[in-house]
Amino acid sequence: VELELMTNVLLFTKTKLSVAEYIAKETTLLSWLVAQLPKNHGRSAEILALLVQQPALHGHVKDWTKLPIYSSMLVEDDDDVNAHSSSDENNKKKKPTSLDALEIMLQGVAAFRKLQPDSATETLFLENIVLTMASALTFASNENG
Repeated sequence: VELELMTNVLLFTKTKLSVAEYIAKETTLLSWLVAQLPKNHGRSAEILALLVQQPALHGHVKDWTKLPIYSSMLVEDDDDVNAHSSSDENNKKKKPTSLDALEIMLQGVAAFRKLQPDSATETLFLENIVLTMASALTFASNENG
């Protein structure tokens, strides 16, 4: 594992990309971070808020409503599990090809529509989601117009 980690770090340093560019261009980490938001993970919201403020990221992420679905070699895919099942119901389900990050963020904000955040952690979570949405929409509108 350590050797693989070192190999990845060395390959990353050869690419001459910023960390934000590398994450947007070479990984599906943004999708994973967004997918953690409904679980109320403050850390993922905080990391998203930091990443989305990097202008280099937006050259690679043009549409936040169509992020590629997260995939990993380390996590078993649902397709592998369903391949062993011969149920017609499983065969009819189509796996989504993209993730609507803005919709997920809006749902996270909606939880506080009629309620004030109860703690500093909830307040920070809400602030980070709003900052992420604002940055994503601002940079996206600059790219389009």
